[in-house]
Amino acid sequence: MNILQILPELNVGGVETGTVDLAKYLVSQGHRSVVVSNGGVLLAQLQSEGTKHYTLPVHKKNIFTAYRCIGKLVSIIRKEKIDIVHARSRVPAWIAFFCLPANRGPFFDHLPRLLFHPFFQQGDGMGEIDHRHQRGHWQAHGPGFRGVRGKYPRHCPQC
Repeated sequence: MNILQILPELNVGGVETGTVDLAKYLVSQGHRSVVVSNGGVLLAQLQSEGTKHYTLPVHKKNIFTAYRCIGKLVSIIRKEKIDIVHARSRVPAWIAFFCLPANRGPFFDHLPRLLFHPFFQQGDGMGEIDHRHQRGHWQAHGPGFRGVRGKYPRHCPQC
């Protein structure tokens, strides 16, 4: 399975550390891990553990910059044959959302419930989920699982 995670930067923090940990786990389980960010101090560690990284200015909250990132992200999704897109921050989630037609598989975001916008209801998974649950979910359902519309915990039999 090919999984893409998108986040603003790879500097030290909860989201960033979680991204590196999940990427390492995915690679250890034989999956292909791809991360899109603006780079940062954890980039070398991420790449040394077998994850492919693409640098895009997804950290900027400028609408024109975000718009330019959409086409580039679509190219990455197609080139890497991505099965799952996991957005880990608000602006990257908006950018990834507009790439959905290019993505063959589910779209998950990692945003707190208060930041939900009805626009994101078109995604396959939303909600506050921890990495242990994600790993167990992907192990239980495998690459063929496509999910259903709605909040992540509702369509997971393990929840």
